[in-house]
Amino acid sequence: MSLKDNCMEFSIGSYIKELRSSGGKTLKDVAEVLNIDPANLSKIENGQRDFDLKKLPDLCDFLNIDYQIAKKEVFSEMIANNLIENGLGEDTLDLTRKKIFIYKERDTEALPIEDWRLKEFAHPKAKLRVGTLFSGIGAFESALKRLNIQHEIAFAGDIDPYVRKSYFANYNISEDNWHNDVTSFSAKKYKGQGVPALKLEMREGLNNKKDFMMLCARQARVDTSPLCQNKTPPISLKRAGEIMMDLTPLDPDMLRASRIRMYGIPRVILVPGQGLGVYDWSDNSLIIPIFGVVSDVKTVGFALAAFRWDNDEDRTLKDTFALLKQNKGKGIRGLQDQFSNDYFIWISKERKGYRILSKEVSKWFKAFFKQKSGTGMENRSPGVR
Repeated sequence: MSLKDNCMEFSIGSYIKELRSSGGKTLKDVAEVLNIDPANLSKIENGQRDFDLKKLPDLCDFLNIDYQIAKKEVFSEMIANNLIENGLGEDTLDLTRKKIFIYKERDTEALPIEDWRLKEFAHPKAKLRVGTLFSGIGAFESALKRLNIQHEIAFAGDIDPYVRKSYFANYNISEDNWHNDVTSFSAKKYKGQGVPALKLEMREGLNNKKDFMMLCARQARVDTSPLCQNKTPPISLKRAGEIMMDLTPLDPDMLRASRIRMYGIPRVILVPGQGLGVYDWSDNSLIIPIFGVVSDVKTVGFALAAFRWDNDEDRTLKDTFALLKQNKGKGIRGLQDQFSNDYFIWISKERKGYRILSKEVSKWFKAFFKQKSGTGMENRSPGVR
């Protein structure tokens, strides 16, 4: 367990001293950040002077301390010192806990109760599909109208002909979707359109993306957990879009792939976990883990490489790339891994003037990835979702 994990074992003064020392910081370094004299900081560390709580955020930023943990340490020391100085024991803490509970309950009860009828809809543009039997005059449909909830009537029915006449006069429904005899009604035409079917479809889609999430991690040889294992900040949709706009013009032929002509520009889907980007052929999407490896650019670059590799349907790229000296004896998986790495270097470095790849590999990329201009394709990029 690290020193920071053991912070509760120290007083705030010794806590600051230990963290400062372990971080290689001098009294002068920390004092300058806190805008105090080094001698006063020394007194704080030795318990001879109180620490100004207003300076706690600056201290946490400089020493890379979790602010909430540090705040708890400071306040717990203050409470402990007050109890000791006033000759009070742990029974006072028990009484304090009870009072905190009472105050929280009182504050909760004092909160105003919001009138649900005045609340805004969370999704005002969403549309409900409504189906009723023994519909009568359409009381439920009338309520939806009064609440201004967008909806469409999938089907309705009633045995009473006068009810039918009234229903058609008030609601938009076709003859095909009205049922006079509900005993002969068949719901086969609506199969797969209800909430259970949508939930099943969504669950299957999530399970599929979970497999690709693990593939992202395996490709980078990192933990397959969806949780971040380090302090890497997550990539945002905006950042992913910026990288796409930067890289795709460097390989304009990517946007001429047959699958783009058939299914359009691939979506970009951010998934939990860490690793390098991949391509999902089944729904034409680039899968980007929110915690990249090495850099966000590399994570996205590998997804584009996977798209290029998988869309080489006539095997022009695969067969010629396999003939390069560096790829002698490599299997299909090894070839794809090597291509992804070389493609990333080519599009992010060599296209910008750097020389990193071997002459043979660089010559191969120049032959098969010729940069063209004036085609009107340079500013198109995959659609970020």
